[in-house]
Amino acid sequence: MPHSPDVALSALPGAPASPDAHGEPAPPPSELEAALALTRARITAAQAWLGRYLSRERLSHSAGACEKAVELARLFALPDAVVEQAAMGALLHDCAKWMSPLELAQYCQAYGIETQAADMACPQTLHALVGAHLAEREFGESDPEVLNAIRSHTTGRSGMSVVEKLTFIADKIESNTRNPLFVRKTTECLDYRNVASLDVAALYLLDATIAFMLEKRQMIHPRAIEARNDLIAQLKELRDAHQTPQTERRNVRIDPANRHQRL
Repeated sequence: MPHSPDVALSALPGAPASPDAHGEPAPPPSELEAALALTRARITAAQAWLGRYLSRERLSHSAGACEKAVELARLFALPDAVVEQAAMGALLHDCAKWMSPLELAQYCQAYGIETQAADMACPQTLHALVGAHLAEREFGESDPEVLNAIRSHTTGRSGMSVVEKLTFIADKIESNTRNPLFVRKTTECLDYRNVASLDVAALYLLDATIAFMLEKRQMIHPRAIEARNDLIAQLKELRDAHQTPQTERRNVRIDPANRHQRL
């Protein structure tokens, strides 16, 4: 059963400590704790904002993606700032999903959002571009890492940052709505001792999606091809430098039964 749409804020770094066994109050918050409290407040505000637009199932997916992004970032022992950026990117990534393809196209035209011909030919990708603009204009999100994560979560792109990769992967393997077998297969690509294994997982997801779309004779967005080629080049560089993640060395293959993920 899907979890509640509410994000488990205790998953974030610096969650408030409970009083000790004697009921003593916690010490005054440090600067870092105050900053983290602000992040938790923004996540709560984002949930309330999303609740005005998204269905309960979409909210559950967004909350699940947020929790998964936080989980992955912490398993890789990434800095708190990255954990927070990934949490916000994953939570807000589908904020424009309530719009129809026509409304998305009209929004892009009205606000001068740069699009490619492929965006109009693959309208399911437009919500990512509109979502980044909407999150900035209506919710007030200003962090470029968060906005880029929203913008690239559907197709990926060449030169994705760690925050973008976390959001891209979390969107597709959160446990509230995604296929458990596909989640397990993708998770097998990850080696938490080596952050480069995010590239292995992202490449697996792109390969699976592209294979599905080829099978269905659907158009593939050029950004997805560019993202795939970039990940292959990065992994080749690591392989040449003898720093390839163990999961890549295992040569993880796509199970045809799992070719069900759409961009």
